Amino acid sequence: MRQSLTQIFLALLSGFLLGISFPDSRFSLCAWIALVPLFFALTGCGMKRAFLLSWATGFCFFCTIFQWGFLFGVPVWLAISLLEGFFMGICGALIAPFLRSTRSAVRIISPALVWVSYEYLRSLGFLGLNWGSLSYSQYMVLPLIQIAGITGMYGITLMIVLFNASVKEILTGIALRWNSGKGIWPAFRRLERESVILALLALLIPLASLCWGYGRIASDRSREHLYPRVKISTIQPSLDMCLEWDATVKRITIAALEKLTVRGKVEGGTLFFWPESAVPTYFPNDFKATQGILSFAAKHGIYLLAGAPFMGGDLHIYNSAFLISPQGTILESYSKRRLVPFSENLPWSPHLRRYSPFNRFRDVWPGAAWKTFTTPAARFGVIICFESDFPYIARINVRRGAQFLAVLTNDAWFERSSAATHHLSWSVFRALENHVNVVQSANTGISAFIDYNGRIKSSIELFRRTVLTDEIILQPTGTLYTRAGDYFPLLCLLAVPIPWIMARAGQKRNEGENGYC
Repeated sequence: MRQSLTQIFLALLSGFLLGISFPDSRFSLCAWIALVPLFFALTGCGMKRAFLLSWATGFCFFCTIFQWGFLFGVPVWLAISLLEGFFMGICGALIAPFLRSTRSAVRIISPALVWVSYEYLRSLGFLGLNWGSLSYSQYMVLPLIQIAGITGMYGITLMIVLFNASVKEILTGIALRWNSGKGIWPAFRRLERESVILALLALLIPLASLCWGYGRIASDRSREHLYPRVKISTIQPSLDMCLEWDATVKRITIAALEKLTVRGKVEGGTLFFWPESAVPTYFPNDFKATQGILSFAAKHGIYLLAGAPFMGGDLHIYNSAFLISPQGTILESYSKRRLVPFSENLPWSPHLRRYSPFNRFRDVWPGAAWKTFTTPAARFGVIICFESDFPYIARINVRRGAQFLAVLTNDAWFERSSAATHHLSWSVFRALENHVNVVQSANTGISAFIDYNGRIKSSIELFRRTVLTDEIILQPTGTLYTRAGDYFPLLCLLAVPIPWIMARAGQKRNEGENGYC
């Protein structure tokens, strides 16, 4: 009973330490030791107990970072935390057998490979999500995370889990060899050579990543004067998007957007971004509102990207962005392709609509194609809200020739919770993975300019109505990750059984030499 309570405490402690690692950079170092208690709890456990303990860790963790769920009701908060915790439970159940191995290499390397595989598989499918990936906790440690341009976000996850597993291994070794008469140093000196070497390697990898990152940043800074610049204004209207659409709301909203846009032009902006669904009417279906916005763009001679809902000829609703020219014409549009499940679309719709909570749900439809927008200043790709959590979407846009990315979002639903900061951390990684500038335009914040090294150059705090104008430098885009995609987590997935097989083979060989077979 006492052992079980200790294991539960350790599992919940890991969940708490993981939770405070996000998104406050002051506690990001907690991620480097957060899994140590969980690994101690899982040692010696069967898969069933390991699953339950890891589920408890995941539930505690996701309850913390999904605290915005309270805004939608306690059942929503509990449901999403239990679901995401369930997947972490499976991860822990798969890690537990490796922790029973007699080889320290297996006990250190295998959990890292399993965890990366878990995060990657968790991101797939229509319920896929990267929110809560260990890598996001380090979004402010720029030199360390420059390696995302090589490995994607999962390289940082691997480093974090390797370090956690090494700390657990060293602490276990010291505890087993502890001699109260001689102290901790003799116990440390008697550790297995393999454990010490692997622990040093787990420490050297982040240090090497830091050194490489500093060099990368310095190299980019030294070449900035060689490349063209473009000045962009992003509008943060801080409007209540829950108001019913009527003539008054429409008029006030569009007037506020236009007023801020004029301020941006005075500040020197050449491209202007309105956030996701900023226009409170179907665009361009609403002829009067559409003509007013087109005339505004023509009057001021500006390129304007406006987020707005769109109703197609099939009467389907799309979450879209429209590029308007200085001549007052719609040049191109993009409709969001990766929709938020249970918010923009209803999974298993034919079955769930039989029940009253879902029978009035109206789906948003996914767009049909990716789009790269072209202006005289630059080519750019558009990412709408939830799409910025998925590395492949940014990668596709850059491969299609985007010189920078525009993230349009409306995080007003999350009020003053930490969700907006989480969202900002996603954009930092999309910039790093592809060596590309990201301009984030958010209704209530956080609007920001992020350069190709992931540096947040400027930003607007939550619920401030203003315009942010800044200059981006159009350095060449693209990285190994842009070209190769998610090769790194796939290699980790394939490599999961290798340490175990090698350990088993070595064990059988030793038994044969000793005459046991």
